Amino acid sequence: MTEGERGRLQQDLGTSRFMILRNHGLLVTAETVPDAFLQLFMLQRACEIQVLAQSGGEATIAVNQQVVEGIDAQSEIVLEGMGGDIAWPALMRKMDRLDSSYKT
Repeated sequence: MTEGERGRLQQDLGTSRFMILRNHGLLVTAETVPDAFLQLFMLQRACEIQVLAQSGGEATIAVNQQVVEGIDAQSEIVLEGMGGDIAWPALMRKMDRLDSSYKT
């Protein structure tokens, strides 16, 4: 990534944590690696669901704005304030079982 690209992405990102880059895919920012992983997983899953919904040939239905505005609060309840840490330890244990060579 060049300095120019970095500056442009920072400017484009603004206060958002998520970006969809036409030629590069998905980009997220977060305070921690576990939070970034969880956010990236959720963004990719949302994209997959949207593609599936649009492939049905019917018009999609917009999500009610009240629902959109309540997503952050609902996430806090579901994740019990743990963010990405709710799944990260289990993912690391799975990685250790599959191939622990990443540690060296």
